[in-house]
Amino acid sequence: MGRWSVGATLGLAIAPLTPQGATLNRTIAQALKHVWLQETDSKEHRFVFPRLTDDIQGLYHDLKVTHDVLLTIFPEFLDVRTDLGLCALFTGLRVTALSLLHENQAICQTLLQDFVAGTPRLSWQEASNRSYFRAIRELSYTLAYIGRHDEAIHHTRQLISIDPDDHIDARSPLVLAYVRSGQFAKVLTLTREFDPLSTPELALSQILVNLVLGRESEAFKALWESYHAFPSVVREVASQRHSPATLTALLNPFSERDQAQRYWRDFGREWVKRPEAIAFVRWFLRGGDDASGR
Repeated sequence: MGRWSVGATLGLAIAPLTPQGATLNRTIAQALKHVWLQETDSKEHRFVFPRLTDDIQGLYHDLKVTHDVLLTIFPEFLDVRTDLGLCALFTGLRVTALSLLHENQAICQTLLQDFVAGTPRLSWQEASNRSYFRAIRELSYTLAYIGRHDEAIHHTRQLISIDPDDHIDARSPLVLAYVRSGQFAKVLTLTREFDPLSTPELALSQILVNLVLGRESEAFKALWESYHAFPSVVREVASQRHSPATLTALLNPFSERDQAQRYWRDFGREWVKRPEAIAFVRWFLRGGDDASGR
């Protein structure tokens, strides 16, 4: 395969050649390698994203059409940009992350007028649509993570209105926005809208929220159920030492250990604000999982 410019091909702004710009470029290069872009020199990378076939990778190498046209034919390329945005977020480049993810949103708005209008015509069953769902989902997550909660809630609710079964898991960034903005009652409403054990974010957060609201019995029941569904995540909350998650684990948290590290990265500060909630989880773990003991 050949080589090409990251900035020209991926729409990623490369910083000027200043000391600060050089540091930024090295950080971007490090992030890019985690989405399977191999660096060939200081300005060039080789595209080896494994989700795409060799034929499509070859097309991307010989790209002579606009992103909008390309994404209409091969929406998988939106996943590449989405992963780059997440890499930027997880390596501390928030401005770069938002730039990429907002550009993704603009692409979705250009290509999918029904999506913008909230008309439920964008089916998850069509595999080609899933990259669009994910692009908006990860923008919502990023907005929630950096504290722009109202925007995150708007986008996640838009996703859920289009796909009420929420195959893309928009409820996880939604619960992050609710918890971080102190909208605790809405977290409990969400547990009635979706199975509270469907994701560790929802399962563990309902424990915290019930404790904040003084609903200790409900918190204990939620903790008992969550421990059986996500024991590693519960133990992470109770741990006195938290190992930082790797970038690969943050991008693809498939194992329960990865999920535990990702949950603590997102929600840990909310637990730390409430040491009595952490103490409650530690008490539970010391006493085992026998609900009759409380």
